Amino acid sequence: LSGGNDPENREALWNTGYSTGGDSFQWMKKTIHTAKQNRGDMFKILSAADDVFVFLRDQAVVATTNVGSQGNEVATNVTVTPYFSSGDVLCNIYWEGDCVHVLDGQLGVVLLHGETKVFVRSSSL
Repeated sequence: LSGGNDPENREALWNTGYSTGGDSFQWMKKTIHTAKQNRGDMFKILSAADDVFVFLRDQAVVATTNVGSQGNEVATNVTVTPYFSSGDVLCNIYWEGDCVHVLDGQLGVVLLHGETKVFVRSSSL
């Protein structure tokens, strides 16, 4: 990438031999795909605390923390009814197999080392 002033600082990565197999590219690909699938007007804060913020954007639950990569585990339960029902399975788009069942209208969220998780219904993956 040659960089420089606008518009040269916005080169298309796919024309430059940029690796599309790397972790960063795959993370962005999943993030953009999920964002495109959840563009509606529904936005609801589910939990806001000193160390965790969880919100609903259409059919996606986003959980993030500010503890940093050296921080402790952050765990919380958030009410997800009426958006999801007990028995629904929500999976983290970034980590295959990281799925959680909604129980009694609650979603249990555990974040490790400052990670962010984006949960969607398992049928959406």
